Amino acid sequence: MRNYGNGRPIGVAENITYIRGIWKPNMTIALLQFDNEEQACLWMQSDPHFRRHDWLDDHDTIVIPTRSELAAYPCVEINAFQRNDVQMFEADFLPKYEKNVENAGGKPAICSTERIRVWRGSNDISYMMLTQWRSSEAAQEWHHSQEATDLHALRPYASGGWSVLADMKLSPHTE
Repeated sequence: MRNYGNGRPIGVAENITYIRGIWKPNMTIALLQFDNEEQACLWMQSDPHFRRHDWLDDHDTIVIPTRSELAAYPCVEINAFQRNDVQMFEADFLPKYEKNVENAGGKPAICSTERIRVWRGSNDISYMMLTQWRSSEAAQEWHHSQEATDLHALRPYASGGWSVLADMKLSPHTE
């Protein structure tokens, strides 16, 4: 994996907490990091275990770029959705979201992109956001706060999709 753009495993979810949308209970999350999308795709094409049809059991594989470095935080929040109102999302929601999450101790919008490559699967999403938290308790506390409630009242900017919190077992070199 390292031969492909410094590829490395970040971690795998030990527990997934559903926030909104549809999430199949038999699904899990694994995060891998590469220098760029091209290197990630080259690795996926070359690795015989990853390509094996029955190994992944038809789970979705999505390649997305990050906009900042991943922290060694064990909780990852993943939001995947359709953006309806790009102007409202970029001008109103995203700056407030980033500020509120930062104030609550999270690392907001490590990935915030419409550049999504669905390698395998059938996700009907046009936008993804990844946020890291020091713990799932901190993330859930923020999601139950008045700031989050007010922010999610702006939800008409998006539709469909799903949001989950993943408690990750980090790879040893990530911690």
